[in-house]
Amino acid sequence: STSPPLDASPAIAYSGHLPVGLLSQFEQHLREERPDSGTTRTYVWAVRHAFEPFLQANPAIKLARFGPAEFRAYALWAGRLTKDGRPWSPQSVRTAVNGARAFLRWAALRGIAPAVDLGKPPLPQVPDAQPPHLSEAELEAFIVEASGEPEPQRTVLVLLPHTACRVRELCSAPIAGVAPKAGVPAIRVRRKGARLAFDRIARMSAVDADRDLSAVGLTPAAWGVLRVYLRDHRRAISGSPWLFPSPSDAAAFISADTVRRSMERVRERLGMEWLTTHRAGRHTMAQLLRDRGVPIEDIADVLGHASIETTRRHYAGRDASQIAATAAQAFNKEG
Repeated sequence: STSPPLDASPAIAYSGHLPVGLLSQFEQHLREERPDSGTTRTYVWAVRHAFEPFLQANPAIKLARFGPAEFRAYALWAGRLTKDGRPWSPQSVRTAVNGARAFLRWAALRGIAPAVDLGKPPLPQVPDAQPPHLSEAELEAFIVEASGEPEPQRTVLVLLPHTACRVRELCSAPIAGVAPKAGVPAIRVRRKGARLAFDRIARMSAVDADRDLSAVGLTPAAWGVLRVYLRDHRRAISGSPWLFPSPSDAAAFISADTVRRSMERVRERLGMEWLTTHRAGRHTMAQLLRDRGVPIEDIADVLGHASIETTRRHYAGRDASQIAATAAQAFNKEG
């Protein structure tokens, strides 16, 4: 990744980059605080690929005196990062900023950085030229490639666009949660923001695992995929309360990072560098529903959103041409 150099500022103190071993200690801290959390991976990525290069490229900035002004400068710098000549996606920029914030808070507790309020710098408006979802043809190709992955990663990946679940929601689904609801095949998952944190789920008993779950209806295609998995793979695993047990320890559910590594292999085979589990799953489901004229309220229910505005802003926004076309259609009808 490259970026234009930051202009020197008299308000910014002088220094170098991170001390040797500090990033490894930060990673260990995250793993102890949030076991099996995807946050560890993304925050370490943010420090390694954005924050540390920022310090290296700007020796006028000192970690020991890193305050709000330096943090604002870093956010602007992150917004200019590129890869292969293309700007980082807005999601990558947000991750770079949030990861650096978490690192600085941890460093402050260790006396390495100042214990100050970094504030919330306005994130740069980065144009996202990458497709936010899979087309129907790309979805078919994705399912074919995902089918080449080992179980249970294969089934988790294929279910993502069929259920609109997040990776960790599927990974932590209990086997007891596979049951019909109102006559429709369904699984039960713990939605993001549920009462129990994900990093506690792996230590819960089978009884606890049945609490605070939301039913997710399965399409016929998704139910067919899950039935094959249950018959050919899951049935041979006994004594595990999880629908998708870890390949290395049946008492635990499969790690979200393990599924993401499978996604990376699928992405490489497809040649889609932009593809993530979120784009393949929730964004694709939202777009497919939107293309079929499903009301925004129903899309919000499928995605598990409490607010329709969240759905409209992140998953089912409408561009100017669509709004204009709808307005023109309504005007013609009235005329």
